[in-house]
Order: sequence, then structure tokens, then C-alpha cells
Amino acid sequence: MVKSTKAKKTSFSKVGNSPVVKRTVKYISVCNDPATYKNVVRTSNDSVIKTICNAALNVERGDIRLSDAQKKLFRKHRGKIAKLTSSAVSIPSKRRLIEQRGSGFFIPALIGAALSSLGGLIFGKK
Repeated sequence: MVKSTKAKKTSFSKVGNSPVVKRTVKYISVCNDPATYKNVVRTSNDSVIKTICNAALNVERGDIRLSDAQKKLFRKHRGKIAKLTSSAVSIPSKRRLIEQRGSGFFIPALIGAALSSLGGLIFGKK
């Protein structure tokens, strides 16, 4: 008899556990220089993009408490957040969406909100 066990999908599970990914995501969340931001996102590996998409999924699901200003910002960009959370959209397309800094300034805010709410889960308390 085979016991079927469904793994519960948790926030930031197995995505972005390496120290390099953690440092990169933390840096992107506070990066103010558009050129540096774009270069970091462009050269980062896929797990960084997946971690950002996972943060977007948590915001979309409502797993993260947001301030009224953050809710207003993310409501305005819900189409882009939906693309980040869609499994039908490829990683390179998501990377291009994250690289766009003009109207994509919501990405650092998104990561910042996720880090403040889920910091213990992604970065682990030592």
C-alpha cells in the first residue's frame, strides 16, 4: 500500500536557500541605483527570480500583511504580479519584467514587504 502524501506548498520553500540568493534578494530590495539594479537582476541565477516570484505569490495570496500604501501600489500593478506568479510565463519573461525599473519599481517594495513579514522563514533566525 502506497501512502499518498501531498507536500504543503509553503512560503519560500526550497527556493532561495543558498546564501548568495539570500544576499542578492536582500540587496535588490534596497537597491536605489537603476543601472546596478538592472545588472544584478540580469546576471543573477534563476533561483533569485523564483524567490522574487514566490514573494509575489505570497502577496497575491494575502499571506503577507501590507500597509494601505503598499496595497494601493500592488493593486496598481496586479497584472504584473499575476504574470510573476503564473506558471505559464517563462523565467526569461519574468526576468525581463523584473528588470524593468521604470514602472517596475514595485519589485523592491514587493521584496521588502515579503522580507519584513517572512524574514524568519526565508533567512532563518540564528
